[in-house]
Amino acid sequence: MAEDEGPGLPTGPPTDWPTGPVGEPSASEPAPTRRRRWPWVLAPVVVVGLTGAAGAVVLLGDDGDEAYCEALDTQARDDVDVIAFLEPDVSAAAVDEMEAILEDHPDVTDLRYVDRDEAFAEAQELFAGEPRMQEILRPEDVPTSFRYLVADADAALVVELDLHDLDGVLRVEDSTELNRTVWSLARLLDDDVIQGGAGRFGHLVAPDRVERLEDTAPGDVADEVTLVLEALNGDSEIEQRHRQAAEDIIRDGVDRCGFRP
Repeated sequence: MAEDEGPGLPTGPPTDWPTGPVGEPSASEPAPTRRRRWPWVLAPVVVVGLTGAAGAVVLLGDDGDEAYCEALDTQARDDVDVIAFLEPDVSAAAVDEMEAILEDHPDVTDLRYVDRDEAFAEAQELFAGEPRMQEILRPEDVPTSFRYLVADADAALVVELDLHDLDGVLRVEDSTELNRTVWSLARLLDDDVIQGGAGRFGHLVAPDRVERLEDTAPGDVADEVTLVLEALNGDSEIEQRHRQAAEDIIRDGVDRCGFRP
């Protein structure tokens, strides 16, 4: 089952952003100035780290492995996480108006407001490896946001359209194109694409998927499955043991399930 690569998602930082991978700014690029509109930059950088995984193809493994292989190749979750970023100078009245609309919206669940302090702490963590960014990053440059869940991509679009014309809405980002299989997420983990704080878009693997994997995992890879799920669903720093477990799962998935290497 080949996985959709999600063509609608940004494949890299904005064109005015320093070139090179996150954490390794290019020496040829000038340092950004305080005039840069950070809110336009933060959302794509948060999202881009979770893109680019290859899909899996199940050829069915040995007898008794089918349930496990299917669980590995099942989309990690159905619902869609959304972050509605607000303009840095948004008024308190506009925030209250948006909150009221989202609270009353039938498609919205698990609504949470991220204030200035929390947003700045997230930005500091995101750019922890970039001294230039740390020097010029200010709390007033970082957007506050509303975080919420919707049932599917259609509902995400409906809510986004309802927010579109409100004062103070800067940008709406969702995980519609990030609903990948557990197998592809493990590959991202092994490739060092998913960093600490993988829970920025909420838990990446839904509880029912976790239960299916834990129930079907063969005994020789059960511990590795547990570690991979811990890394994918955690907000703490991802450690080498998690990446090693992902490597073991990938090797096992190729041998046991016939997934593409």
